[in-house]
Amino acid sequence: MSQEDFIKSIPVISNLKLRASYGETGNSEITPYQALAGLSSYPVIFNDTRVTGIGVGRLPNSALQWEKTAQTDIGLELGLFKAGSH
Repeated sequence: MSQEDFIKSIPVISNLKLRASYGETGNSEITPYQALAGLSSYPVIFNDTRVTGIGVGRLPNSALQWEKTAQTDIGLELGLFKAGSH
């Protein structure tokens, strides 16, 4: 911004820059196949005998996705009285 004519006319400002950044970070620590349905074994009593049965142990979750975090940074670099002038 310090190269713009309207800033060059201000003698006190020798350097002026506006900086901005944006980023997203993801967390992929989801156990494999966690979004799919799963089966589990269950002990049951059937005719006075203990047997093992199979049943739904985990319901499917199609909405399961990576956790995301967004970050925005804005900064202003200011040099005065020709200090750090580029």
